Amino acid sequence: MKPTLQDGDKVIVNKLAKQFESYGREDIIVVKTDNFYVKRVIGLPGDVIEVRNDQLYVNHEVIEEAYLQSNKKQAEKNL
Repeated sequence: MKPTLQDGDKVIVNKLAKQFESYGREDIIVVKTDNFYVKRVIGLPGDVIEVRNDQLYVNHEVIEEAYLQSNKKQAEKNL
């Protein structure tokens, strides 16, 4: 999976598309807090998400995505 969106890209959001469906791993979602955040789902209810030694694990399995190494950013606050 490669990054779909880059900083500065514009998106159109269909607010009704997932109203009655559940989200799946790798879906792109928009989270509204004070700002809008566009993120990819990496875990589902019941999954174990860990970051150890700068490596992402989902359910104790390493997630190998080449773009993760070049796109590291520290969150300013929790969502």
